[in-house]
Amino acid sequence: PAPVPWNMIAAMALAALLNTGIGLFPGTLYALLPFGMEYEPYTYGHVTKAAQLLAFAFLAFWIYRAKLGGEARIALDTDWVYRRPARLSYVLGPQAVAAAFGMVERAASAMVGWIVRTGRDPVGWLGNVLRTGDRPPFSAPRGSGPDGGETASTALRLTVAAGALLVLSVLLAVFLGIVT
Repeated sequence: PAPVPWNMIAAMALAALLNTGIGLFPGTLYALLPFGMEYEPYTYGHVTKAAQLLAFAFLAFWIYRAKLGGEARIALDTDWVYRRPARLSYVLGPQAVAAAFGMVERAASAMVGWIVRTGRDPVGWLGNVLRTGDRPPFSAPRGSGPDGGETASTALRLTVAAGALLVLSVLLAVFLGIVT
């Protein structure tokens, strides 16, 4: 392994120095607290408790040190739940999502292109729609409706007529003073 960089050694030395300083002189740290407190960390009970914890933890690790090294084998725990279907989900998930995004992208590109072409002459387009029943390229093709395909153009004509009626009724209400 590579040698430890000097800045890591300096950080560990500083942390060890602070830890030792706080352990030897805890009153300095307690003096920084906003409220006074009475606590003695080096009573017989505290020291005995900490020594027992350290001693028995050391003993447990010493007894089981052979088992802690690990064994050279593959451990199959619960990770098989996601490792087995991972390849299938990778193939099905991203490909399905990519296909859906591609379909939406093609539809959005067709719609934007149609809006740009229509935006050049919206009045001429509206007259063409009302005269010929021409539809945008991303709508249903002719002959696909139950009545032979005239449903879309009729719906568009009715929508335009309803919008015009709404605008006229709002203007009339404002003119008559019903709505301010």
